Amino acid sequence: MKVKERLQLMIIPPSNDGIKHYWIPPWMVPGAIIAASVLALVAFTTSIFAFKYWNSDSALAQQKEANEQLQIQVAQLGGSVEELHNKLVLLEESEQQVRSVFGFPELDPAERALGVGGNVASDDILMGATEHATFDAIYEIETDLDRLLRRAEFERENFTAIYNALVDRKDQLDHTPSISPVEGHLVRGYGIRPDPFTGVERLHGGVDLSANAGTPVRAPANGRVASTGYQAQLGKMIKLDHDYDVETRFGHLSKIIVKRGQTVKRGEVIGYAGNTGYSTGPHLHYEVIVDGRRVDPIKYIYDFTPWNDDPLAQAD
Repeated sequence: MKVKERLQLMIIPPSNDGIKHYWIPPWMVPGAIIAASVLALVAFTTSIFAFKYWNSDSALAQQKEANEQLQIQVAQLGGSVEELHNKLVLLEESEQQVRSVFGFPELDPAERALGVGGNVASDDILMGATEHATFDAIYEIETDLDRLLRRAEFERENFTAIYNALVDRKDQLDHTPSISPVEGHLVRGYGIRPDPFTGVERLHGGVDLSANAGTPVRAPANGRVASTGYQAQLGKMIKLDHDYDVETRFGHLSKIIVKRGQTVKRGEVIGYAGNTGYSTGPHLHYEVIVDGRRVDPIKYIYDFTPWNDDPLAQAD
């Protein structure tokens, strides 16, 4: 090879111990540059892939940890849903007991299912949430929660209806005669009885309670004074309207202390016993009228304290 076709490489050491000469063919320079570039590119590419792999591995570890935490939260939420389901079961049982105690009609299971819109998922689904794919478990819980919310709203409406019915029932009880209007004994009962003046048997539409003149007469239930006045048979009398088609009437009074339209409460004094009208002596004539018909007042007296232990034994 000719000298001009070669490149000379000189290496001069710092100690000047000797200069070294190397002759390099011209074609090796581009080859060396290309080889160096390829090596640099391979190193760069390798470093990128290594970095990406490291980042991917780190992200995967973080994702795995996050997924495990999410599964724990999903399992806890599933437990809460199950607890809510159990409480709703107890609430439904309580509602049925209330209906039974107060004589309200029980709900048809079909009506309850229609109101809820489907059954709550089984406990196996709730407890096994962590065994399913996380998103599938979340979807199941969301579905269960939606059903439970509808179920809770249905029970709220039921209890509202029961509460309103109980309020009305209490109001009706407050307006139903239940106590003796005077502290006295039964001297003449309800039914066909001999007339005290003529001896002829006829309907006695109330009960006669012994009471000295001036004995307080009390309202047997909440109501309103429908009328007061004087009648030939009953003398001074009071009529109370208790709503719910129930009325009471009091006769032979010596004094009336209430006025027409006045509201009275159970136990409130409305007048005093006497001997006015068609009467053989001081006493109170007491009537209970239901749906326009006089009935036996004994059935509407639950407080027998002023009487003996068996007031019905004196009904004759």
